Amino acid sequence: MAGVRPLWKHHLAGVLTALLACAGGAFGQQETVLRLDTGVEQHVAAAVAYVSVVYQKPESAEAVAESGTAFFVNDTVLVTNHHVIANALQARLARIEVQLLSGTPQTVRAPVEVLQYDENLDLALLRIEEAVPGTSALEVSPNTPGRQTEVYAFGFPLGTMLDQSTDGPNVSLRRGYVSRLLNDGTLIEADVNIDKGVSGGPLVDSAGVVVGVIRSLAGSDYNRMYAGIAIASPLLIRFCQANGCDIKLRGGETLAANTPLPTPIALASEPPPRPRPELGDDVLRAFFSLGACLRLNSLVPRFLVQHNAAYSEDMLLASRSNMANLAANLAKVAAPDALQHAAEELAETLQAPSLSRPEELAQRADELEQACDRWVRGVGTAEQTNYDLGAWLTELSVGLISPPQDLPTVAGFLQAAQELNAAPELQEVLRALQENLRTLQEGDSEEIRRSVQRDADRLLAVGYLAPAGGGLTPAAKPEMAGPEGETGERNRIRLRIP
Repeated sequence: MAGVRPLWKHHLAGVLTALLACAGGAFGQQETVLRLDTGVEQHVAAAVAYVSVVYQKPESAEAVAESGTAFFVNDTVLVTNHHVIANALQARLARIEVQLLSGTPQTVRAPVEVLQYDENLDLALLRIEEAVPGTSALEVSPNTPGRQTEVYAFGFPLGTMLDQSTDGPNVSLRRGYVSRLLNDGTLIEADVNIDKGVSGGPLVDSAGVVVGVIRSLAGSDYNRMYAGIAIASPLLIRFCQANGCDIKLRGGETLAANTPLPTPIALASEPPPRPRPELGDDVLRAFFSLGACLRLNSLVPRFLVQHNAAYSEDMLLASRSNMANLAANLAKVAAPDALQHAAEELAETLQAPSLSRPEELAQRADELEQACDRWVRGVGTAEQTNYDLGAWLTELSVGLISPPQDLPTVAGFLQAAQELNAAPELQEVLRALQENLRTLQEGDSEEIRRSVQRDADRLLAVGYLAPAGGGLTPAAKPEMAGPEGETGERNRIRLRIP
Protein backbone atom coordinates (compact mmCIF):
# COMPACT_ATOMS: atom_id res chain seq x y z
CA MET A 1 0.00 0.00 0.00
CA ALA A 2 1.28 3.48 -0.81
CA GLY A 3 2.67 5.32 2.18
CA VAL A 4 3.11 2.19 4.31
CA ARG A 5 6.59 0.72 4.70
CA PRO A 6 6.93 -3.06 4.43
CA LEU A 7 7.15 -4.68 7.88
CA TRP A 8 10.78 -5.76 7.50
CA LYS A 9 11.77 -2.23 6.56
CA HIS A 10 9.92 -0.92 9.63
CA HIS A 11 11.90 -3.24 11.91
CA LEU A 12 15.16 -2.40 10.14
CA ALA A 13 14.51 1.32 10.59
CA GLY A 14 13.95 0.75 14.30
CA VAL A 15 17.21 -1.20 14.67
CA LEU A 16 19.17 1.48 12.82
CA THR A 17 17.63 4.21 14.98
CA ALA A 18 18.64 2.35 18.14
CA LEU A 19 22.18 1.79 16.86
CA LEU A 20 22.56 5.47 15.96
CA ALA A 21 21.33 6.49 19.41
CA CYS A 22 23.87 4.20 21.08
CA ALA A 23 26.66 5.52 18.86
CA GLY A 24 25.74 9.16 19.32
CA GLY A 25 29.10 10.00 20.86
CA ALA A 26 30.94 8.79 17.74
CA PHE A 27 29.12 11.45 15.71
CA GLY A 28 29.97 14.20 18.18
CA GLN A 29 26.47 14.17 19.83
CA GLN A 30 25.83 13.91 23.56
CA GLU A 31 22.69 12.47 25.10
CA THR A 32 20.80 14.90 27.36
CA VAL A 33 19.18 13.42 30.46
CA LEU A 34 16.54 15.48 32.24
CA ARG A 35 17.41 15.60 35.92
CA LEU A 36 16.11 18.09 38.46
CA ASP A 37 18.60 19.43 40.99
CA THR A 38 18.21 17.52 44.28
CA GLY A 39 17.75 20.70 46.32
CA VAL A 40 15.08 21.99 43.95
CA GLU A 41 13.34 18.60 43.96
CA GLN A 42 13.17 18.56 47.78
CA HIS A 43 11.87 22.14 47.90
CA VAL A 44 9.05 21.38 45.44
CA ALA A 45 8.17 18.07 47.14
CA ALA A 46 7.78 19.91 50.48
CA ALA A 47 5.23 22.22 48.83
CA VAL A 48 3.09 19.41 47.41
CA ALA A 49 0.15 17.93 49.36
CA TYR A 50 -1.95 14.81 48.91
CA VAL A 51 -5.65 15.76 48.78
CA SER A 52 -8.17 13.29 50.20
CA VAL A 53 -11.88 13.82 49.48
CA VAL A 54 -14.62 11.68 51.07
CA TYR A 55 -18.28 12.39 50.36
CA GLN A 56 -21.77 10.94 50.03
CA LYS A 57 -23.61 11.40 46.74
CA PRO A 58 -26.98 13.18 46.94
CA GLU A 59 -28.79 10.12 45.61
CA SER A 60 -26.84 7.49 47.58
CA ALA A 61 -25.83 6.65 51.13
CA GLU A 62 -22.55 5.11 49.99
CA ALA A 63 -19.33 6.89 50.94
CA VAL A 64 -17.03 7.68 48.00
CA ALA A 65 -13.30 8.42 48.30
CA GLU A 66 -11.32 10.40 45.72
CA SER A 67 -7.89 11.99 45.70
CA GLY A 68 -5.78 14.57 43.97
CA THR A 69 -2.82 16.90 44.47
CA ALA A 70 -2.35 20.49 45.68
CA PHE A 71 0.60 22.79 46.34
CA PHE A 72 1.32 25.80 48.53
CA VAL A 73 1.47 29.28 47.04
CA ASN A 74 1.94 30.85 50.47
CA ASP A 75 2.28 29.55 54.05
CA THR A 76 -1.34 28.44 54.48
CA VAL A 77 -3.05 28.55 51.06
CA LEU A 78 -2.88 25.75 48.51
CA VAL A 79 -3.97 25.54 44.88
CA THR A 80 -5.65 22.52 43.30
CA ASN A 81 -8.10 21.79 40.48
CA HIS A 82 -11.79 22.51 40.94
CA HIS A 83 -12.62 19.03 39.65
CA VAL A 84 -10.64 17.45 42.51
CA ILE A 85 -13.13 18.84 45.06
CA ALA A 86 -16.22 19.35 42.86
CA ASN A 87 -18.12 16.29 44.11
CA ALA A 88 -17.55 17.27 47.74
CA LEU A 89 -19.04 20.71 47.06
CA GLN A 90 -22.30 19.09 45.90
CA ALA A 91 -22.47 16.22 48.39
CA ARG A 92 -24.80 15.62 51.31
CA LEU A 93 -21.83 15.05 53.59
CA ALA A 94 -18.21 15.75 52.73
CA ARG A 95 -14.74 15.99 54.21
CA ILE A 96 -11.63 17.37 52.51
CA GLU A 97 -8.20 17.09 54.07
CA VAL A 98 -4.60 17.32 52.93
CA GLN A 99 -1.63 15.19 53.89
CA LEU A 100 1.46 17.40 54.05
CA LEU A 101 4.99 16.02 53.68
CA SER A 102 3.31 12.81 52.59
CA GLY A 103 5.52 9.73 52.47
CA THR A 104 7.86 11.01 55.21
CA PRO A 105 7.91 10.39 58.98
CA GLN A 106 7.05 14.10 59.42
CA THR A 107 3.75 13.77 57.56
CA VAL A 108 0.81 15.79 58.89
CA ARG A 109 -2.90 15.44 58.08
CA ALA A 110 -4.90 18.64 58.20
CA PRO A 111 -8.50 19.59 57.35
CA VAL A 112 -8.88 22.39 54.83
CA GLU A 113 -11.34 25.17 54.13
CA VAL A 114 -12.42 25.83 50.55
CA LEU A 115 -11.82 29.54 49.97
CA GLN A 116 -12.81 29.93 46.34
CA TYR A 117 -13.07 28.05 43.07
CA ASP A 118 -13.61 28.69 39.38
CA GLU A 119 -15.23 25.86 37.46
CA ASN A 120 -14.27 27.29 34.07
CA LEU A 121 -10.61 27.78 34.95
CA ASP A 122 -10.67 24.50 36.91
CA LEU A 123 -8.85 26.08 39.84
CA ALA A 124 -9.59 26.15 43.57
CA LEU A 125 -8.01 27.63 46.69
CA LEU A 126 -7.76 25.63 49.93
CA ARG A 127 -6.53 26.87 53.31
CA ILE A 128 -5.13 25.10 56.38
CA GLU A 129 -5.53 26.67 59.81
CA GLU A 130 -1.83 27.39 60.43
CA ALA A 131 1.53 26.92 58.74
CA VAL A 132 3.19 23.53 59.17
CA PRO A 133 6.98 23.42 59.76
CA GLY A 134 8.87 21.74 56.96
CA THR A 135 6.47 22.74 54.19
CA SER A 136 7.37 25.35 51.58
CA ALA A 137 5.59 27.63 49.13
CA LEU A 138 6.44 27.78 45.44
CA GLU A 139 7.21 30.78 43.27
CA VAL A 140 5.07 31.24 40.17
CA SER A 141 6.21 32.37 36.75
CA PRO A 142 4.38 35.42 35.31
CA ASN A 143 5.18 34.20 31.80
CA THR A 144 4.22 31.13 29.81
CA PRO A 145 7.06 28.71 29.03
CA GLY A 146 8.45 28.34 25.53
CA ARG A 147 8.42 25.22 23.40
CA GLN A 148 11.05 22.64 24.52
CA THR A 149 11.26 24.09 28.05
CA GLU A 150 12.20 21.33 30.51
CA VAL A 151 9.29 20.70 32.86
CA TYR A 152 8.67 18.44 35.85
CA ALA A 153 5.32 17.26 37.20
CA PHE A 154 4.77 16.46 40.87
CA GLY A 155 1.78 14.59 42.29
CA PHE A 156 0.25 11.36 43.54
CA PRO A 157 -0.76 9.09 40.63
CA LEU A 158 -3.60 6.78 41.74
CA GLY A 159 -3.15 7.96 45.34
CA THR A 160 -3.18 5.23 47.96
CA MET A 161 -4.43 2.66 45.42
CA LEU A 162 -0.88 2.43 44.06
CA ASP A 163 1.23 3.47 47.07
CA GLN A 164 0.02 2.23 50.45
CA SER A 165 3.06 3.38 52.45
CA THR A 166 2.58 3.81 56.19
CA ASP A 167 3.25 7.57 56.07
CA GLY A 168 1.04 8.13 53.05
CA PRO A 169 1.83 7.96 49.34
CA ASN A 170 5.19 9.26 48.20
CA VAL A 171 5.38 12.22 45.85
CA SER A 172 5.91 11.15 42.25
CA LEU A 173 8.18 13.13 39.90
CA ARG A 174 7.66 12.94 36.13
CA ARG A 175 9.69 14.84 33.53
CA GLY A 176 9.41 16.02 29.93
CA TYR A 177 9.31 19.03 27.62
CA VAL A 178 6.75 21.64 26.67
CA SER A 179 5.32 20.57 23.31
CA ARG A 180 3.19 23.62 22.58
CA LEU A 181 0.77 26.17 24.01
CA LEU A 182 -2.97 25.71 23.52
CA ASN A 183 -6.02 28.00 23.49
CA ASP A 184 -4.14 31.28 23.07
CA GLY A 185 -1.56 30.35 25.67
CA THR A 186 -3.96 29.50 28.48
CA LEU A 187 -3.04 25.81 28.47
CA ILE A 188 0.27 23.97 28.19
CA GLU A 189 0.77 20.68 26.39
CA ALA A 190 3.79 18.76 27.66
CA ASP A 191 5.08 15.28 26.87
CA VAL A 192 4.86 14.29 30.54
CA ASN A 193 3.41 10.92 31.49
CA ILE A 194 0.83 11.56 34.22
CA ASP A 195 -2.19 9.69 35.58
CA LYS A 196 -5.34 10.14 37.65
CA GLY A 197 -4.47 11.64 41.03
CA VAL A 198 -1.86 14.09 39.75
CA SER A 199 -4.58 16.67 38.98
CA GLY A 200 -3.89 19.90 40.82
CA GLY A 201 -0.14 19.30 41.09
CA PRO A 202 2.51 21.81 40.02
CA LEU A 203 4.27 21.74 36.66
CA VAL A 204 7.63 23.41 37.35
CA ASP A 205 10.70 24.36 35.35
CA SER A 206 14.29 23.41 36.15
CA ALA A 207 14.43 26.15 38.82
CA GLY A 208 11.36 24.75 40.63
CA VAL A 209 9.18 27.72 39.58
CA VAL A 210 5.54 26.93 38.75
CA VAL A 211 4.75 27.32 35.06
CA GLY A 212 1.41 25.50 35.20
CA VAL A 213 -1.17 23.56 37.24
CA ILE A 214 -1.62 20.01 35.97
CA ARG A 215 -5.21 19.55 34.85
CA SER A 216 -5.66 16.48 32.67
CA LEU A 217 -4.24 13.80 30.46
CA ALA A 218 -4.64 14.13 26.69
CA GLY A 219 -4.99 11.13 24.44
CA SER A 220 -6.88 9.46 21.63
CA ASP A 221 -7.84 6.00 20.48
CA TYR A 222 -4.43 5.75 18.87
CA ASN A 223 -2.39 7.04 21.82
CA ARG A 224 -4.26 7.26 25.10
CA MET A 225 -1.49 9.00 27.05
CA TYR A 226 0.30 11.22 24.61
CA ALA A 227 0.57 14.38 26.73
CA GLY A 228 -0.20 16.13 29.98
CA ILE A 229 -2.26 19.33 29.95
CA ALA A 230 -1.64 22.13 32.47
CA ILE A 231 -3.26 25.49 33.19
CA ALA A 232 -0.69 28.19 32.36
CA SER A 233 0.76 30.09 35.32
CA PRO A 234 -0.45 33.61 34.27
CA LEU A 235 -4.05 32.37 34.76
CA LEU A 236 -3.12 31.04 38.19
CA ILE A 237 -1.69 34.43 39.17
CA ARG A 238 -4.83 36.29 38.08
CA PHE A 239 -7.05 33.78 39.87
CA CYS A 240 -5.10 34.15 43.13
CA GLN A 241 -5.04 37.95 42.92
CA ALA A 242 -8.77 38.15 42.28
CA ASN A 243 -9.54 35.93 45.26
CA GLY A 244 -7.49 37.46 48.04
CA CYS A 245 -4.43 35.23 47.86
CA ASP A 246 -0.91 36.70 47.98
CA ILE A 247 1.51 34.87 45.72
CA LYS A 248 5.29 34.90 45.15
CA LEU A 249 6.60 35.53 41.66
CA ARG A 250 9.83 34.21 40.17
CA GLY A 251 12.68 35.91 42.04
CA GLY A 252 10.81 36.09 45.35
CA GLU A 253 8.73 39.23 44.82
CA THR A 254 5.36 38.98 46.59
CA LEU A 255 2.37 39.98 44.51
CA ALA A 256 -0.32 41.29 46.84
CA ALA A 257 -3.93 40.31 46.26
CA ASN A 258 -6.49 42.79 45.00
CA THR A 259 -9.06 41.76 47.60
CA PRO A 260 -9.10 40.24 51.10
CA LEU A 261 -9.38 36.48 51.41
CA PRO A 262 -13.00 35.39 50.93
CA THR A 263 -15.13 33.76 53.61
CA PRO A 264 -14.62 29.97 53.47
CA ILE A 265 -17.23 28.00 51.55
CA ALA A 266 -19.14 25.69 53.87
CA LEU A 267 -19.34 22.11 52.68
CA ALA A 268 -22.85 20.69 52.57
CA SER A 269 -23.82 18.85 55.74
CA GLU A 270 -26.76 16.75 56.77
CA PRO A 271 -29.46 18.66 58.68
CA PRO A 272 -29.93 17.48 62.26
CA PRO A 273 -31.96 14.28 62.39
CA ARG A 274 -35.56 14.73 63.35
CA PRO A 275 -36.02 14.13 67.11
CA ARG A 276 -37.53 10.75 67.83
CA PRO A 277 -38.95 9.19 70.99
CA GLU A 278 -36.55 7.70 73.49
CA LEU A 279 -37.30 4.05 72.82
CA GLY A 280 -34.09 2.44 74.05
CA ASP A 281 -33.46 -0.85 72.26
CA ASP A 282 -36.80 -0.48 70.50
CA VAL A 283 -35.09 2.06 68.23
CA LEU A 284 -32.55 -0.52 67.07
CA ARG A 285 -35.22 -3.17 66.66
CA ALA A 286 -37.32 -0.79 64.58
CA PHE A 287 -34.42 0.17 62.29
CA PHE A 288 -33.53 -3.50 61.81
CA SER A 289 -37.10 -4.34 60.83
CA LEU A 290 -37.37 -1.21 58.66
CA GLY A 291 -34.33 -2.22 56.58
CA ALA A 292 -35.68 -5.75 56.14
CA CYS A 293 -39.16 -4.65 55.12
CA LEU A 294 -37.92 -2.03 52.66
CA ARG A 295 -35.60 -4.46 50.92
CA LEU A 296 -38.27 -7.12 50.48
CA ASN A 297 -40.69 -4.43 49.36
CA SER A 298 -38.26 -3.59 46.52
CA LEU A 299 -37.19 -7.12 45.62
CA VAL A 300 -40.60 -8.70 45.05
CA PRO A 301 -41.94 -6.33 42.33
CA ARG A 302 -38.50 -6.25 40.69
CA PHE A 303 -38.55 -10.05 40.55
CA LEU A 304 -42.01 -10.02 38.97
CA VAL A 305 -40.95 -7.48 36.36
CA GLN A 306 -37.89 -9.53 35.49
CA HIS A 307 -40.02 -12.64 34.97
CA ASN A 308 -42.94 -10.82 33.32
CA ALA A 309 -45.26 -12.12 36.05
CA ALA A 310 -48.14 -10.66 38.05
CA TYR A 311 -48.85 -10.77 41.78
CA SER A 312 -50.50 -13.95 42.97
CA GLU A 313 -53.10 -13.63 45.70
CA ASP A 314 -50.68 -15.03 48.30
CA MET A 315 -47.83 -12.73 47.24
CA LEU A 316 -50.17 -9.76 47.37
CA LEU A 317 -51.30 -10.65 50.91
CA ALA A 318 -47.68 -11.15 52.02
CA SER A 319 -46.66 -7.83 50.46
CA ARG A 320 -49.52 -6.00 52.19
CA SER A 321 -48.50 -7.48 55.54
CA ASN A 322 -44.89 -6.47 54.93
CA MET A 323 -45.99 -2.97 53.95
CA ALA A 324 -47.96 -2.62 57.19
CA ASN A 325 -44.82 -3.53 59.19
CA LEU A 326 -42.82 -1.01 57.18
CA ALA A 327 -45.28 1.82 57.88
CA ALA A 328 -45.42 0.92 61.58
CA ASN A 329 -41.63 1.07 61.91
CA LEU A 330 -41.40 4.38 60.03
CA ALA A 331 -43.86 5.81 62.54
CA LYS A 332 -42.02 4.28 65.49
CA VAL A 333 -38.71 5.95 64.59
CA ALA A 334 -40.48 9.24 63.78
CA ALA A 335 -39.23 9.26 60.19
CA PRO A 336 -39.82 12.46 58.18
CA ASP A 337 -43.40 13.05 57.09
CA ALA A 338 -42.44 12.77 53.41
CA LEU A 339 -41.22 9.19 53.93
CA GLN A 340 -44.31 8.18 55.86
CA HIS A 341 -46.54 9.77 53.22
CA ALA A 342 -44.70 7.91 50.42
CA ALA A 343 -45.15 4.64 52.32
CA GLU A 344 -48.88 5.31 52.74
CA GLU A 345 -49.28 5.95 49.01
CA LEU A 346 -47.46 2.71 48.19
CA ALA A 347 -49.65 0.79 50.61
CA GLU A 348 -52.76 2.20 48.92
CA THR A 349 -51.49 0.96 45.57
CA LEU A 350 -51.07 -2.52 47.03
CA GLN A 351 -54.67 -2.44 48.21
CA ALA A 352 -55.95 -1.98 44.64
CA PRO A 353 -58.35 -4.81 43.76
CA SER A 354 -56.72 -5.48 40.38
CA LEU A 355 -52.96 -5.04 40.43
CA SER A 356 -51.47 -5.43 36.97
CA ARG A 357 -48.43 -3.11 36.90
CA PRO A 358 -45.49 -4.40 38.99
CA GLU A 359 -43.25 -2.00 36.98
CA GLU A 360 -44.78 1.01 38.69
CA LEU A 361 -44.57 -0.65 42.09
CA ALA A 362 -40.92 -1.60 41.53
CA GLN A 363 -40.00 1.99 40.69
CA ARG A 364 -41.91 3.49 43.62
CA ALA A 365 -40.56 0.88 46.05
CA ASP A 366 -36.98 1.61 44.91
CA GLU A 367 -37.53 5.36 45.30
CA LEU A 368 -38.88 4.88 48.82
CA GLU A 369 -35.96 2.68 49.83
CA GLN A 370 -33.41 5.12 48.41
CA ALA A 371 -35.07 8.04 50.22
CA CYS A 372 -34.97 6.06 53.48
CA ASP A 373 -31.32 5.18 52.85
CA ARG A 374 -30.45 8.87 52.62
CA TRP A 375 -32.34 9.73 55.78
CA VAL A 376 -30.89 6.86 57.83
CA ARG A 377 -27.35 8.12 57.14
CA GLY A 378 -28.13 11.08 59.38
CA VAL A 379 -28.95 8.99 62.47
CA GLY A 380 -26.74 7.05 64.88
CA THR A 381 -24.19 4.43 63.88
CA ALA A 382 -25.94 1.58 65.70
CA GLU A 383 -29.23 2.46 63.99
CA GLN A 384 -27.55 2.51 60.56
CA THR A 385 -25.88 -0.83 61.24
CA ASN A 386 -29.15 -2.52 62.17
CA TYR A 387 -30.96 -1.01 59.20
CA ASP A 388 -28.28 -2.33 56.82
CA LEU A 389 -28.21 -5.70 58.57
CA GLY A 390 -31.96 -6.19 58.18
CA ALA A 391 -31.78 -5.39 54.46
CA TRP A 392 -28.82 -7.70 53.85
CA LEU A 393 -30.28 -10.65 55.77
CA THR A 394 -33.48 -10.32 53.76
CA GLU A 395 -31.51 -10.68 50.52
CA LEU A 396 -29.85 -13.84 51.82
CA SER A 397 -33.12 -15.23 53.12
CA VAL A 398 -34.79 -15.06 49.71
CA GLY A 399 -31.79 -16.62 47.96
CA LEU A 400 -29.77 -13.63 46.70
CA ILE A 401 -26.35 -14.92 47.73
CA SER A 402 -22.98 -13.83 46.33
CA PRO A 403 -20.01 -14.89 48.52
CA PRO A 404 -17.50 -12.38 47.02
CA GLN A 405 -19.78 -9.50 48.08
CA ASP A 406 -21.32 -11.14 51.16
CA LEU A 407 -18.11 -12.19 52.91
CA PRO A 408 -16.79 -8.60 53.38
CA THR A 409 -20.31 -7.62 54.48
CA VAL A 410 -20.61 -10.29 57.16
CA ALA A 411 -17.09 -9.44 58.38
CA GLY A 412 -18.21 -5.82 58.84
CA PHE A 413 -21.29 -6.86 60.81
CA LEU A 414 -19.20 -9.20 62.99
CA GLN A 415 -16.87 -6.31 63.79
CA ALA A 416 -19.86 -4.09 64.62
CA ALA A 417 -21.28 -6.83 66.87
CA GLN A 418 -17.98 -7.11 68.72
CA GLU A 419 -17.68 -3.34 69.13
CA LEU A 420 -21.24 -3.22 70.50
CA ASN A 421 -20.48 -6.18 72.75
CA ALA A 422 -23.62 -7.78 71.32
CA ALA A 423 -25.13 -10.91 72.81
CA PRO A 424 -22.97 -14.04 72.28
CA GLU A 425 -25.91 -15.78 70.60
CA LEU A 426 -26.00 -13.14 67.87
CA GLN A 427 -22.26 -13.29 67.28
CA GLU A 428 -22.42 -17.09 67.13
CA VAL A 429 -25.01 -17.03 64.34
CA LEU A 430 -23.02 -14.42 62.40
CA ARG A 431 -19.91 -16.60 62.61
CA ALA A 432 -21.89 -19.63 61.39
CA LEU A 433 -23.17 -17.56 58.48
CA GLN A 434 -19.63 -16.43 57.69
CA GLU A 435 -18.36 -20.02 57.68
CA ASN A 436 -21.12 -21.17 55.34
CA LEU A 437 -20.37 -18.31 52.95
CA ARG A 438 -16.69 -19.29 52.92
CA THR A 439 -17.62 -22.88 52.12
CA LEU A 440 -19.93 -21.69 49.35
CA GLN A 441 -17.19 -19.56 47.83
CA GLU A 442 -14.99 -22.64 47.47
CA GLY A 443 -17.69 -24.44 45.46
CA ASP A 444 -21.34 -23.81 44.69
CA SER A 445 -23.71 -26.14 46.49
CA GLU A 446 -27.48 -26.01 46.78
CA GLU A 447 -27.25 -27.54 50.25
CA ILE A 448 -24.86 -24.84 51.47
CA ARG A 449 -27.06 -22.15 49.89
CA ARG A 450 -29.98 -23.48 51.92
CA SER A 451 -27.75 -23.37 55.03
CA VAL A 452 -26.97 -19.71 54.34
CA GLN A 453 -30.69 -18.99 54.02
CA ARG A 454 -31.36 -20.80 57.31
CA ASP A 455 -28.60 -18.79 59.01
CA ALA A 456 -30.17 -15.57 57.71
CA ASP A 457 -33.59 -16.70 58.93
CA ARG A 458 -32.11 -17.47 62.36
CA LEU A 459 -30.70 -13.97 62.60
CA LEU A 460 -33.96 -12.42 61.44
CA ALA A 461 -35.71 -14.45 64.13
CA VAL A 462 -33.14 -13.98 66.91
CA GLY A 463 -33.20 -10.22 66.91
CA TYR A 464 -30.91 -7.30 66.11
CA LEU A 465 -27.49 -5.92 67.05
CA ALA A 466 -27.51 -4.24 70.44
CA PRO A 467 -25.18 -4.04 73.44
CA ALA A 468 -25.02 -7.17 75.62
CA GLY A 469 -28.30 -7.73 77.45
CA GLY A 470 -30.37 -6.54 74.48
CA GLY A 471 -31.05 -7.54 70.95
CA LEU A 472 -32.58 -10.95 71.57
CA THR A 473 -36.19 -9.84 71.30
CA PRO A 474 -37.22 -10.58 67.71
CA ALA A 475 -37.99 -7.68 65.47
CA ALA A 476 -40.99 -7.82 63.18
CA LYS A 477 -39.84 -10.19 60.47
CA PRO A 478 -40.92 -9.39 56.91
CA GLU A 479 -43.51 -11.81 55.57
CA MET A 480 -41.96 -14.03 52.90
CA ALA A 481 -44.43 -16.90 52.64
CA GLY A 482 -45.69 -17.99 49.27
CA PRO A 483 -48.64 -20.28 48.45
CA GLU A 484 -48.96 -23.71 50.03
CA GLY A 485 -47.18 -26.64 48.36
CA GLU A 486 -48.19 -30.27 48.16
CA THR A 487 -47.10 -30.87 51.76
CA GLY A 488 -49.39 -28.13 53.04
CA GLU A 489 -46.42 -25.98 54.07
CA ARG A 490 -45.90 -22.49 52.75
CA ASN A 491 -43.38 -22.30 49.92
CA ARG A 492 -40.54 -19.81 50.32
CA ILE A 493 -40.39 -16.94 47.84
CA ARG A 494 -37.10 -17.60 46.06
CA LEU A 495 -35.70 -14.61 44.19
CA ARG A 496 -32.61 -14.77 42.00
CA ILE A 497 -31.93 -11.33 40.58
CA PRO A 498 -28.45 -10.47 39.27
